[in-house]
This record gives sequence, C-alpha cells and structure tokens, in this order.
Amino acid sequence: MVLTGAILPIFQIRLNDILIAPFIFSLGIVAVLVARYMQPFKGNDARIRRLRFQQVISSCLLVLSAYLMFIEDKKWVITLLVAAVIDLVVSYRMPPENSK
Repeated sequence: MVLTGAILPIFQIRLNDILIAPFIFSLGIVAVLVARYMQPFKGNDARIRRLRFQQVISSCLLVLSAYLMFIEDKKWVITLLVAAVIDLVVSYRMPPENSK
C-alpha cells in the first residue's frame, strides 16, 4: 500500500476532486507502524537499540511524508527517500535473530 500510494501521485487520480494517493499511502504507513510496534525488543544490546531508534526516525519521516502528501507539498518525495534509505540500512545491519 505504501508503494502504491507513492506511485499514484504520478497519475493524479482524483475522486470528487480529492487525491486518493495520500489515503492509500497513509493506510500503508499505519500498517508499517503497527508491524514495527508488534516487534518489541527485549534485551540490552546497544547496537539493536540504536537500529531500533533509527527505525523510529524512519517511521517519523514516513508520517511526515504522509502529511506532506495531504497538503500537496512535493517535499514528501525527499522525506520518503530518506526513510527508505534508513530502512534499507537497518535491514542490512539488523542481526537475523532480531529481525523476526
């Protein structure tokens, strides 16, 4: 849903003069946030805590991207790109036993 919501602004699809892309994007963001919340970390490893904090920053950037889509500001692309890069780095740095 996040990817679909990010691609839809290219086509400018509107329903009663309202863009539908921000709503689809926001639903995808909610799903991502719920999935991240449901993966609690119980431990004392500083590396994992740092990576989880980076995921929190990425989540905040995703929410900011959704807000910028709603107000039709083109800067949502930049915040989405930064969030995607952070998520990519975290996905490669996270140890396999903690990425479940």
